[in-house]
Amino acid sequence: MTTTSTAPREAPRNRTASGNDARTPRALQAGRLQTGAVVITAIVLAIALLARLPQPLATPGWDGDEGYTLEIAWNLAHGDARMFALEYRFVAHPPLAFAFIAPALRAFGRDLAIVRIGAGVASALTVAIVAWGLGRVGLRRAAVLGGIALAVAPFAVAYGRMGYTYGLLSLVVSATMAHLVAWRHDAHSTNFSAAP
Repeated sequence: MTTTSTAPREAPRNRTASGNDARTPRALQAGRLQTGAVVITAIVLAIALLARLPQPLATPGWDGDEGYTLEIAWNLAHGDARMFALEYRFVAHPPLAFAFIAPALRAFGRDLAIVRIGAGVASALTVAIVAWGLGRVGLRRAAVLGGIALAVAPFAVAYGRMGYTYGLLSLVVSATMAHLVAWRHDAHSTNFSAAP
């Protein structure tokens, strides 16, 4: 009777003359892709922040949702789940944004600029994560062109500068999607590299 081992097979390693492990061409390419994705992401993030953060109060007037967000977050910063004069525990917006905005309002005061800066940072990080996801799977040209286009697109910049709660939601969704794509890409390349 023969027994078979259920231990996973290791991929063969290249050895140098001194006996040290040498990186395979596939590992070197993966390292270059990772470095390229980080550089592209940093450039796109800088452009997106420069487009979204200067003069947060330059947009004239308040949008109704911005006042709503400011009021709920301000009350939450003081331990009260309240919207204007109404006291209730349900808010028709993603509650995580209020939890992030409330400490900033407590620290810096009740100002619409704080809400808009938070939304602008979330919007810029969303753009950077989309570019990182594309660069991470080897689509460098798409990461650069798409990242820069999204970083400076007038509608995306204008919407990203407004103090809406959806900026944080888009950040979480884009981070989830980028990591899912990277995971699938890594699993796909690992399966092929371990094949005999």
